[in-house]
Amino acid sequence: MECGIMSDSQSRYSIVERLTEKKLSLIREKAEISSMIKRKEDEIIQVQEKLKEHEADVKFRTSNLQQELSNERRDLRHQARMASTSLESVKAHRKEKERAIDDQIAAVELALTKVEEVSKAAGQQQQ
Repeated sequence: MECGIMSDSQSRYSIVERLTEKKLSLIREKAEISSMIKRKEDEIIQVQEKLKEHEADVKFRTSNLQQELSNERRDLRHQARMASTSLESVKAHRKEKERAIDDQIAAVELALTKVEEVSKAAGQQQQ
């Protein structure tokens, strides 16, 4: 009978061993689920932090871009005012400049006329 008791004992030991291994496997699987959930939660936190950084970056860039556009608009308006002032100045002095140029043209024409008269007179004297 001792042989039957030994084999029953070994059989129980084998069953306990398999059940214990199964229990440990299930505990590991359960721990793995918790670990996976923790990784996913950490991943969500990382993505949320990146999103916050991105939103702050976009806000900063938008602010800078708005400032640059505002500066550019101000510069262009200044250039338009300067061009307008320059145009008004040219228009204001136009009559004076045209009169001065007309006087110079008249003086040149008078000089040409005198040269022509001198040339005619010199040509008549040679004949």
